[in-house]
Amino acid sequence: MRVGCPPSRVRAPRGFSVPEDGFLLAIRDAPDDEGVRLIYADWLEEHGQLSRADFLRLECDLRRRNSGEPGYADVLERWLEEQSRVPAEWLDNLDVRVNGLPLPRLLVDLLADGRWASPDFAAVLQLFPEEREFCPYALPVMQSETLGYQGQASRMWLGTADPRRPPGDLVPRLAVLIADFGIGADRPIALDYRVSLGQPRVVVLCWSAYDPAIPWGDDNRWVEAAPSFQAFAELIGLQ
Repeated sequence: MRVGCPPSRVRAPRGFSVPEDGFLLAIRDAPDDEGVRLIYADWLEEHGQLSRADFLRLECDLRRRNSGEPGYADVLERWLEEQSRVPAEWLDNLDVRVNGLPLPRLLVDLLADGRWASPDFAAVLQLFPEEREFCPYALPVMQSETLGYQGQASRMWLGTADPRRPPGDLVPRLAVLIADFGIGADRPIALDYRVSLGQPRVVVLCWSAYDPAIPWGDDNRWVEAAPSFQAFAELIGLQ
């Protein structure tokens, strides 16, 4: 073992399936059960899959932390390094992911039962009074829009860090685009995983030309709409 959380000291329950498919099914059935993931990590290490084992242990460690805790940035960087060493198809078998990032459980549930497509529009307008449309992305659209965002290099789309209205910027590698305000709006809403892997904040792109809070001629800004997806879902009437 090279990096990550220490090996779990939990024994697999009687009757637990040893083949890898059994572990993956158990994780899907209990996505918030860290013990199952750590048992699987031990099994992977025993079978020579060190990168996958390290990745799982680091991810468990990261899910317990947030950006306000010492060491968070270091663990996040190591997690990203380990992620680059494991197959994307294996990651997708763990849980529902976009850009290698696990979607919040509530968003997965809303996508599954169709409610994500039908928020309370009056609540949306109260949160974004300047808009007239709200277009939540289906999962395939999240994947394609987020993939397209990975190639962005312009500050028009990346924003600029701004402590007055954080975060100001967005890091494509740690972001998932989840919605926008219709054709021509060019104003996406995203999950920002820099603050927490388990509870990413929700941010929205604000254009300097239309936002009086941004100095004229400045770069656009990504502004926090809610501190977590749970809070965002409540604000738009989905909780």
